[in-house]
Amino acid sequence: MSFFSQLRLLLWKNWILQRRRICVSIFEIILPVFFAVLVVLLRSITPVVKFSEPKFYDTEKLPTIFGSYAHPDVMVGYVPETQDTSIVMRNVLEQMEKEKSRWDKQNYTIKGFQTEEIALRFIASNPKSMKHLVVFDGVSDSGKSLPKNIDISIRPYSGSSLWHTESTFPFAQSNSPYTDFSSEMSSRREFHYMQVLVGEALTKYWVQKDGGDPNDVRFEAQSQKMPFPPYISDAMVTVMQIGLPIFLQISFFVSVVINTKNLVYEKERKLKESMKLMGLQASVHWVSWFVTFAIYLIPALALWALLMGINFSSDQPPVLMYSDPSVFFVFLLCYGLALITFCFMVSTFVNKANIGAILAFLLFNWFYAPWFLVSRNYQTLGKWAKLAPALLFNSGAALGAHVIGIYEGTGEGVQWNNFNRPGVVDDNVTLLDVMLILIFDSFIHCVVTWYLDNVRPGEFGVPKPFYFPFMKSYWCGSKPSSNTMYEVDNNDTKHFEKDPTGLTAGIQIAQLKKEFGKKVAVDGISLKMYEGQITVLLGHNGAGKTTTMSMLTGFIPATSGTAQVNGYDIRNDIQGVRQSLGLCPQHNVLFDSLTVKEHLEFFGKVCNEC
Repeated sequence: MSFFSQLRLLLWKNWILQRRRICVSIFEIILPVFFAVLVVLLRSITPVVKFSEPKFYDTEKLPTIFGSYAHPDVMVGYVPETQDTSIVMRNVLEQMEKEKSRWDKQNYTIKGFQTEEIALRFIASNPKSMKHLVVFDGVSDSGKSLPKNIDISIRPYSGSSLWHTESTFPFAQSNSPYTDFSSEMSSRREFHYMQVLVGEALTKYWVQKDGGDPNDVRFEAQSQKMPFPPYISDAMVTVMQIGLPIFLQISFFVSVVINTKNLVYEKERKLKESMKLMGLQASVHWVSWFVTFAIYLIPALALWALLMGINFSSDQPPVLMYSDPSVFFVFLLCYGLALITFCFMVSTFVNKANIGAILAFLLFNWFYAPWFLVSRNYQTLGKWAKLAPALLFNSGAALGAHVIGIYEGTGEGVQWNNFNRPGVVDDNVTLLDVMLILIFDSFIHCVVTWYLDNVRPGEFGVPKPFYFPFMKSYWCGSKPSSNTMYEVDNNDTKHFEKDPTGLTAGIQIAQLKKEFGKKVAVDGISLKMYEGQITVLLGHNGAGKTTTMSMLTGFIPATSGTAQVNGYDIRNDIQGVRQSLGLCPQHNVLFDSLTVKEHLEFFGKVCNEC
């Protein structure tokens, strides 16, 4: 029977099984759609405000007090500590004390350091003691006055992580003007105030050096934001970047649990091994389930992409306002591929359907956990530090959804002409990177599935050695052996019949043994069965007849010894054994949802065609 004939037969079987649990099948499609609709509803209640005119800002006078800190002392350091830099910084301290409010109980101090390296070591050992470090670049303790053309760096306390000086643009972009939060506003105004104080102190220093009166110097600084062009205010961008990864995960967890359980169920009930015994190829088994899962998954993914890209009303844009829905759909297909192969991989770890369902649920959620760490440090992580957690496919999907949100925030959206470029100039991950890593995840899942399915097929089946990928016989097959495995040296002609002459031994059993724990079920049986003869195994219950037949057909592995069937060894070529050997099991091997007629039709076609 050809590959496609076997595939068609298994798809027919899977279709009947799915049809018999129609409610569960419909739920697998409805649940993802439900969460997609939920995102659309969030879109509908999220206001979109269009500003057709540019936004201009008024000037603001900088504060004349040094803001209040949680720490009771405010220290300002400076580098290098020379006579002239100390004069400047004492002027800074005097101005800070002069402008301090009456209820401000903080102690203001300055501290000089010979080198910047010494200052940084001090800050490292006292991380919250210093609020600003003023660095006079290019100044040495040579006794010369400070030049009027001087570069000064003011390094603020970085513990609040508000500055992001390594980035050109914010990662969480939006089309709206940037709004300072209270903590950011306070820190930045304090920084600006320090700029004013240092500038004023330097000017007083130079005026005094030139013979003028430094008391005549008084700075009055103002700040004004840059104008912002016409824009659309839409908070949905933030929802996309934060919420979309979560909605994607919870949309498909039921499908993962159900599909994994279905896979393990056939292994638990001997159905998978029985079909292989009848000649069914292992690859057909996996492909049939892949197609079955995809038939339910692809429509759900398509509806997700469709709902994200449709404009349901004239006054409300779609969820993906700027992105091409087809790009989003291809991203979802990559995720769906990883999701299906993940179910395959998990099914090889366990032998019980219910345990498989629980394990799938736990791993599915655990594969999402690394994303929380990535999202918290996204701006500072390197490319591979972001992509490495994406090897756990749910974290990869979350990364992709976040990247799409970044594209949306720029107002450009993800398109076919930019999905291979980062959404913002400072980012180092593209949507193409995420798609490729999801495909690579699928490849890893398939390799693990292929390997474990061979070395630990479960309770039923003969495991291959761990090094089987390096065996020539696995890839090229093996020729049947014509050698006699053993010769029984037994002169007890009363109880043992002599081997017939002129006949070929189709089955040769040599010292075959099977132990279940400490119980010996078959104790070193040796036997030859010849072509043209009918051989019967007789014995009481528990004598080992069924166990022997199960070892010969590959249902269970032998503890020791071996057997050849038409020259094929049951230890390493069970596929060749099954070409000429069938088995009617002692216990029924049935699908719970198939009728008697469907069982006869299915197994009849399998036996007839395979």
